[in-house]
Amino acid sequence: MVLLALAWSCLSFAAEPSQITRYWFLYGGSSVRIFGSRDVRIGGGFGFGYTRPDHSVRMVGSKAETVLEASFLHNYSMKNQKHRSDDRNSVIGLAMERLTWPSHRGMAFYMEAGLGLRWADGVSADQEGPINATPMGSFGFKIRAADGQDWMLAIRYLHSSNAGFIFPDRGENGVYLMIGKTF
Repeated sequence: MVLLALAWSCLSFAAEPSQITRYWFLYGGSSVRIFGSRDVRIGGGFGFGYTRPDHSVRMVGSKAETVLEASFLHNYSMKNQKHRSDDRNSVIGLAMERLTWPSHRGMAFYMEAGLGLRWADGVSADQEGPINATPMGSFGFKIRAADGQDWMLAIRYLHSSNAGFIFPDRGENGVYLMIGKTF
């Protein structure tokens, strides 16, 4: 299902190349012990995203966009700081919907929700397999710069679990601070 949603989003981006906005972002944060997670992991990464207007979604006063993101995440467990034997690298692909509410003086509030896939090069106390489903949600602000591009600052919640294919399936629940800029 997630693969079909990602594929459909990719095809819809090819249809309107003139309306695509690109952006880069950096992020850092940690996993939290909620919803059964037992391992606190610290990490950060970088990524790129593409957006296009979505006229099929309407909410009072908002502008909707379909978003595709690809990112890299490096994290490690707080339990093993001396040995760092469980450092992990992950590649994450997300498809999401972003709603933006413009405000005054070049500033806008936005919210995002979506799904994706995460591949990690190892396992952790809360992730028993390398491939995981990744629902997410975030909220943040866009600030228009003098060059006409937008700076973005957001808080993102990212859950990664194997959807019950391998037990136990606690999943990782990360909260990240993100900063990015359109180009």
